[in-house]
Amino acid sequence: MTHFTVAKTADANLATDLITLSKSRNPIQVSLSIGLPEVEINSVEFFSGLLETSISKPAQVQAGKLFDINASIKNVSGENAVFPVELLLHSDFRAEQPSKLVHFSAGETKTVSWKVRAPEKDFDSGFYTYGMLLLLPDGNVEASVKVVPEKFAKKNSSISVKDVSPFISGQSLEIRVELENSGGKNGGALIEAFSGETVLLSEKAVVEALSSKIVSVSVKNVRPGKILLKVSAEEEKTFEIIVPEKIEEEEIEAVEVPSSDEGNGLKGLREGVASARGFTERELLLVLAVGGTVVFVGLLTMLLLKLK
Repeated sequence: MTHFTVAKTADANLATDLITLSKSRNPIQVSLSIGLPEVEINSVEFFSGLLETSISKPAQVQAGKLFDINASIKNVSGENAVFPVELLLHSDFRAEQPSKLVHFSAGETKTVSWKVRAPEKDFDSGFYTYGMLLLLPDGNVEASVKVVPEKFAKKNSSISVKDVSPFISGQSLEIRVELENSGGKNGGALIEAFSGETVLLSEKAVVEALSSKIVSVSVKNVRPGKILLKVSAEEEKTFEIIVPEKIEEEEIEAVEVPSSDEGNGLKGLREGVASARGFTERELLLVLAVGGTVVFVGLLTMLLLKLK
């Protein structure tokens, strides 16, 4: 049996089938060559101008908590219609019936709501930012929500340094400081750079609640050597930047300098002794130097006596 479909039409119902039936005592060899189909696209149309939509939701939610996402949708197509509406969230969220079919009369506005549970994340500080999409026939609407710890301090700022990246170009040193505020209140940070006792720059930066910000500061006529960058907020961090002898356009490294309890202890001891005895720090250093000399002479005398 041989079956041919003969058609070149936009309507499959108008196609013609040709079926023939033949019998043979000997096997029949049939070769078939299938060419590429001829396709003609008459027109392409996309849905547009059907709906006007806005999303309302909280700016931040606590981990594991239930919250509402509402979409205000207006039918501007001029026709009564049923539209598919779908809320697309990260898999960490759980939503009741994310996909819905909603009937609209012409010009009608409806609020479509979802009950959503935030991710069950166990963390004490920082925040996560999640995007979301509202899928509609004539386009998508984007939004985002921040997930904060269960014990979230709404009234305080909490600024931390996420990254420090220095760059050299000619005689200019650019330092990019990424700050993150994981608290519920706007906060500030003071950025300072020092070369020895010389203050190279001092700049204040304000970071909004639950947001990140990259602050770029520059040092002109930079010279080879060590530069200390200090960032002061709720906590203070110091970074060491080494400017090479041969200055070229390249990225260099900022290394965090750990706080030295030993250094602080020695400073406290010197200040305590000086204040107790009425000595200035310079006088105290002189006394320590003289005392060290006396001890050295004593040890040398004992050694000579043993040799005799």
